[in-house]
Amino acid sequence: PCCLPSQPVNMDDRGSSSFVREAAEIEQSLSAGIFTKDAARTADRLAKTLEKYQEQSELLDPHLEKIINKLMVFILPSLSAGSGSDSKETAFPDEVVRGAWRVFYEICKTRGYKTVTGFLPHKVHHLEAVLRLLVREK
Repeated sequence: PCCLPSQPVNMDDRGSSSFVREAAEIEQSLSAGIFTKDAARTADRLAKTLEKYQEQSELLDPHLEKIINKLMVFILPSLSAGSGSDSKETAFPDEVVRGAWRVFYEICKTRGYKTVTGFLPHKVHHLEAVLRLLVREK
């Protein structure tokens, strides 16, 4: 599309060039201090930004690990909440968790679930929590 750069526009922290103009903004928006203040508006803005990369989604690949790790900070505590585990993680308000799930959905829609699953945590206790969540949402 017309809004995507034809030349690298910035450097990431590893010194690699990036074609994602909004990479720093996306990562900064997912910091706990910013995302928790107005999760709904931030999630909407991030979703619109990610939609720009629908046709050239591979441009997001160098940033996916950081983005998904930051989203998991909001999502994982909500999975273990109410599970009776002695987790030290604290759950965020529902609005924040819904916003994180919205951004996560947009990443899956844009980049594809097969690519995204490679960056997700693979721990057994997370699987149990996801199954409990699915049963509860039924």
